[in-house]
This record gives sequence, structure tokens and C-alpha cells, in this order.
Amino acid sequence: MDEALKELGGFIASALGDDVIDTSVAHGELRVIAQRGAIVRVLTFLRDDSSCLFKILVDLTAVDFPDREDRFDVVYNLLSPRHNQRIRVKLATDEQRNAALTARGVSYAFESKPDEAARYYQRAFDARVQADDPAGAAGLANALGRVYLESGALPKAEQWYT
Repeated sequence: MDEALKELGGFIASALGDDVIDTSVAHGELRVIAQRGAIVRVLTFLRDDSSCLFKILVDLTAVDFPDREDRFDVVYNLLSPRHNQRIRVKLATDEQRNAALTARGVSYAFESKPDEAARYYQRAFDARVQADDPAGAAGLANALGRVYLESGALPKAEQWYT
């Protein structure tokens, strides 16, 4: 598995050139470090290229390193249902630059198909409930609520966030 991920990392780095600072595999997961100003190109490539198809934004978070000049790492955790692979994309930024925010233009709710995304998460949620996995179910409820929130279905989103 690690060898396939290393190969995919090499493919991504080759295809995106200077937009990618580094790729590595750790704990069975491919990590890509992207240039701050290239995050939209990187995420769009990862979403659209047939070798990648990372269509689901599982998580978006940030880590604060107060002693660094670019003190924040913005981290995108993506999933490719087609290839059953995960990838972590990171970029470093400071308090003044909002380059990471421009990635909001890259849609991960199955493009403009929120109903399809909601059905996917609902099935996964039901399976976690049946397996008596409340932590897993809670994470999927959050993802389902986010799909509804991003698609503008606020009453449905509120159902999953209350």
C-alpha cells in the first residue's frame, strides 16, 4: 500500500510541479505540502484527475505553531471513494494572508450533488449506529450536517447539528 501511495505522490508532484513543495507517506496516508498560493490548483487537480478523484473533504483544520513565521498549517483531509484512498494536504500561512480561504471555491459536496453526498453519509451513519459506534456516528452526523449547510438546506443542517 505504501508503495502505491508513494507512486501517487510522485505522480501528483510531477503533474503539479512547483505547486507542490513535498510529498510523503506516513502511517499509511499520503501527505502533500502545497504552496500557499497554489492551493486551489492543487485541490482542483486532486478532485478532477482520474488517478486521484479526491471528491470528499472529510475535514478542514489548522494547527498553530506560534514560534514560526508562517505560524499556521491549514490541513485538508480528503477522501477518494473511487480509489478508497485518503490524502492530507497541508499549507503554511500566517495571520495576514488568507490564501487558504480561497479554497472555498473548490466544491467537495460531490460537485453540485448534495443529495448524493447526503445519501452516502446517511448510509454510513446508519451503519455506525447499527454497529454501536457512537463516536463514528457523531463524526458522520457532522459531515452530513456540513453537506446540508454547504448546499443551503439550513433546516436539514439544523437537524444534524442540534
